[in-house]
Amino acid sequence: MKKAFYILSVVLLFAGCKVQKTAQVQEPVQRDGRFMYYFYEAERCLSQQEFDRAMCLLVFCEQLCPDDAATHQALGYMYQATSQKELALSHYEKAFAGEPTVYWSHYASMLFELEQKDKAAEVLSRASTLAPKDIDILEALSAVYTDQKKYKKALLVQDKIESVEGITAYNALARYRLYLQLGNTEKAVQAIDNYLRENPDDLRFRVFRADLFLSQGKEHEALELYEQELEKHPDNPFVFLSLSNYYGSKDMPE
Repeated sequence: MKKAFYILSVVLLFAGCKVQKTAQVQEPVQRDGRFMYYFYEAERCLSQQEFDRAMCLLVFCEQLCPDDAATHQALGYMYQATSQKELALSHYEKAFAGEPTVYWSHYASMLFELEQKDKAAEVLSRASTLAPKDIDILEALSAVYTDQKKYKKALLVQDKIESVEGITAYNALARYRLYLQLGNTEKAVQAIDNYLRENPDDLRFRVFRADLFLSQGKEHEALELYEQELEKHPDNPFVFLSLSNYYGSKDMPE
């Protein structure tokens, strides 16, 4: 338990930074000097591994300022560290209600862990509405939809990600896999081709089309593409890896 709280003490230090940051941008609740003193004293206690005192101070902070999001987030950390998941979830929910674009991550993660995946998707969807250009939120939402096999919804989120940061290896790969899950090979290949048009030297992506043909049993087409790739990039390690797996499956270890 002490180890868990030690890790927690480092994390909670950042919660204090959130108090300062949000105070400059948004002031959802009134924090007086007394509250700030006890909150930072709780941080000090955590850094000294005085966990019981830190907990008492945070509970007192909650009494002083019942709607303070940073306090609820810190209490959520502490309850989660002692495996009191329902209490942790309750405080994460309050933290999210206070500052949804700041305190969405732990709340959504715990909902997901507790198999409340629809609720996790709702939380992330709300956060993304409030912060439409936050890539971390969008990627988390896409991941939840993908886990739920809601592939079309995940693709819509990928559209938003691409509109913010352009075509990257990460979202191209995510789009490729989602289209494969939907059985749309043509769109999957198009996702790879779109990325390669902007990043022609990405050796990993250059073998994706051949890998796809191979997975579909189109061995002749796949081997031709591997050969063409080796002519252009004879040191592409991903071609050799794919060919090694292929020949291994054919019981040709040599």
